[in-house]
Order: sequence, then structure tokens, then C-alpha cells
Amino acid sequence: MKKINKAIIALLFSLALSGCSKPREVEEQPQNYTAPPPPSAVEAQRAVAQERQLQSERAKSEQLEQALRQSEERHAEEEKSRSRWQTAALLLGSGCIVCLFAGAALGAGAKRDGTA
Repeated sequence: MKKINKAIIALLFSLALSGCSKPREVEEQPQNYTAPPPPSAVEAQRAVAQERQLQSERAKSEQLEQALRQSEERHAEEEKSRSRWQTAALLLGSGCIVCLFAGAALGAGAKRDGTA
């Protein structure tokens, strides 16, 4: 049993040491590292096409935002206009009721004065 335990410990220790070391295939980059090569013509065309698509989407977004702003302004103006008409109608109706009561009072007073 002790031999098996020692073998397992030795195996785990060797695995731990091999896992901690650098792989031999990987070499450090040299000090005079150069930038990667420029993109190919196909990649450049793809990037230009993506940029054009982004610009067109931005333009559409700006147009939609402007249309939304105009719609909101028009709606606010309609609300303001409707509020004015409601106020005018309320004042006119109140004035008519006041005139009705004033006319009724004057008529009643004239009728009393005429019969006496």
C-alpha cells in the first residue's frame, strides 16, 4: 500500500512540475517585433462597406429622430390649440348663461313694472 501511495504522489508531483513549466514550442517574441501586415484588399473593401452601411444607418436614424421631433411638436401645438378652443367655448357658454339670467331678471322686472 505504501508503494502505491508513493507512486501516486510521485506521479502527481511530476504532473505538477510539468504543468508549471513553459511549453518548449512557444518561444518569446524577439525584441524587434514588427506590426502585423496590413489588411488585404478584400478586408479593406469589407471595412469600407461596413462604414458606408453605418453611415446610412446613422442618416436614417437622424431622419427618424427629426420626424419624431416634428411629430411631437405638431402634437403639442394641436394640444395647445385645442386647449385654447376649450377655454374660449367655456367663456362663451358662461357669458351666454350670464346673459340669460340677466335677461330673465330684466324681463321679470319689466313685467312687474308694466302690470303695476
